[in-house]
Amino acid sequence: MQKLVAELDFKNFLFIKLDDGIKVLFMKYFYLEIREKELLDIAEYSINKNLISFNCKQSLAERKFMNLLMNKLHKELKFRNGTRTEFIDHGPLIGPRRFGIIDSDSNCIEIRPITGCNLACIYCSVDEGIYIKKPNYLIDRGLIVDELRKLLDKKKSNEFYIHISSQGEPLLYGDIVDLIRDIKQIPRVKHINIGSNGTFLTPKFIDELIDAGLTRFNLSLNAIDPEKAKEVAGCDYNIERIKDIARYLNEKLELIIAPTLLSGINEDEIPKIIRFCKELGCICGIQNFLFYKGGRNIEESYTWEQFGEKTKAWEKEFDIQLYPPPIEFKIMEDKVLEKPFKKGDTISAIYRFPEYVEAGDRLIHVPKMKSYPGKNRIKVKIIKDKHNNFVGVLG
Repeated sequence: MQKLVAELDFKNFLFIKLDDGIKVLFMKYFYLEIREKELLDIAEYSINKNLISFNCKQSLAERKFMNLLMNKLHKELKFRNGTRTEFIDHGPLIGPRRFGIIDSDSNCIEIRPITGCNLACIYCSVDEGIYIKKPNYLIDRGLIVDELRKLLDKKKSNEFYIHISSQGEPLLYGDIVDLIRDIKQIPRVKHINIGSNGTFLTPKFIDELIDAGLTRFNLSLNAIDPEKAKEVAGCDYNIERIKDIARYLNEKLELIIAPTLLSGINEDEIPKIIRFCKELGCICGIQNFLFYKGGRNIEESYTWEQFGEKTKAWEKEFDIQLYPPPIEFKIMEDKVLEKPFKKGDTISAIYRFPEYVEAGDRLIHVPKMKSYPGKNRIKVKIIKDKHNNFVGVLG
């Protein structure tokens, strides 16, 4: 047999042989499939981990395989639980709340590179989790960095705080280390924080994140008792491992342990968490559970007055500051980005993907909107416009 001469080597793609083609893992937790016939239409091939080889010219393999791969990446990508995933590799990224770049008119910029979660927390405000089958979103790293640079160029602060989060679990983002490294190189970025459940962390992974530029970690931890921790997580959950991870994190950077106070569920666990924080010498930042439309809501919640009374009592009992937590970095107001449209406007927009359209250098969320094949312009009425996050209805 003639030797295979064209080789394509990838970092974020891993190839696995199937009976009728290959499975392509993308950024660890996403996948697509390519049929045997589609590959043989290029040439005879072989795979070896991140490498695919074709018995043809290099230029032909690159052109045909990359066209095939990118087409499937945009049309057939799935999260590991089988849910359809929209891969976003061109802007804009300002406009949505579920993913993208969120600027709340301050020097704190929130980045949400991914959706989806590996837990199923009983109080999840956005109804995410391992058992949920709604569409997911995954953003190209280069696009995030480019769009963040453009945004910061429009703002005036000398120091910026970048908070990497998700309506789910941000460490599902397979490019997270390189994303942090790239963001760290942007002038005026001084602090980079991640808010996470910590279940994917290992000492080696933590070291890689810190080496890339991570300066603070917000760890979600809602119970110390093993059974109560599993109940709140809604699935299997090893609290002892998370405690070990918290200890290692605390040795390496600024750690904030952030439990959510859940009425009738984990009140007795909060003092245990406070003691654990005092043992480590880290910050404890208690959050109050709030009802959210569309979330997994528990039956009752504390009013802000009741929450204040409880936190003050714990502060006195344990001689600790809880709310607000004693964080050194101060969030300050910054330039307000001009809105291309406002609530009540009816605009002409371009369809991007299900539930989202583009207009005026913004993405607009149009809930329950399906695809509009072949339709170039869509009329949308803006019904929400807070902080350049836009929601519309078909108009």
